Amino acid sequence: MMAENYQYASLEYERVVFEERDPNIINEALLKKGLCHKALRNFSQAYSTLDRANLFIAQDSLNYQIRYEKALTAYLSQQYNLVVSQALQINHFYKNDGYDEIMFLHILALNELRKWEEAKILFDEYLSMNHKNNDNQDLYSFVNKTKLKDPEKAVKISYLMSGIGMIYAGYLGRGIVSSLISASLFTYGIYGISSGYYYTGAFLGIGTFWMLNTASFEVVRQLAIEKNQKLTNKYNSPIRQTILEIENHKLNKKGSIN
Repeated sequence: MMAENYQYASLEYERVVFEERDPNIINEALLKKGLCHKALRNFSQAYSTLDRANLFIAQDSLNYQIRYEKALTAYLSQQYNLVVSQALQINHFYKNDGYDEIMFLHILALNELRKWEEAKILFDEYLSMNHKNNDNQDLYSFVNKTKLKDPEKAVKISYLMSGIGMIYAGYLGRGIVSSLISASLFTYGIYGISSGYYYTGAFLGIGTFWMLNTASFEVVRQLAIEKNQKLTNKYNSPIRQTILEIENHKLNKKGSIN
């Protein structure tokens, strides 16, 4: 029932956008429609709706709220470059009157983009601003010793033998099994050719070995990407948890005051 109400409200706000000529009323309707999509967890659609607003008119509280919601829905829809863009725009237009409220999203987005050195500088400022102990040296201690894999390097290594690329990508067990299969096929092919079984050795042995290696290239690339994402989550998780605790504390503090 609640979802139906949001969907109905979304249609009504779109009607306002279509009929109105006042840019401020249109912006307010787009903001409310975007909030409806956000409530329905349609984050990409929420961002697309908010992106239709004309933000080149007065830089007022409505304009700021739209920019804030654009950054938030961009983060929730994993469009991290857009989060950074919105954060920089808010910092430009509102300086200390609004950027402080969105700094946490800026840091989280930079972390997801693996721009950790830039994020570390902002995180240091964020902790100081919120009167927290400056422990970012520990939380960002991984910066100079990350174990991220190069997907293209993993593919190049796989030209020698598919299993080697998998081992490089961080999947030892799968890599060993794949290497044994590849080695067996190659050995079978050489043995067949040297024994005079040219067709069997060349096509069933060497041919199957090459087909297996070629087919594994995209698999190896995806394994390296998957490993990088797991490492990124591992690196970012403690920082994300610290930031969420601070933001929850701020919300609870505001709630008690109100």
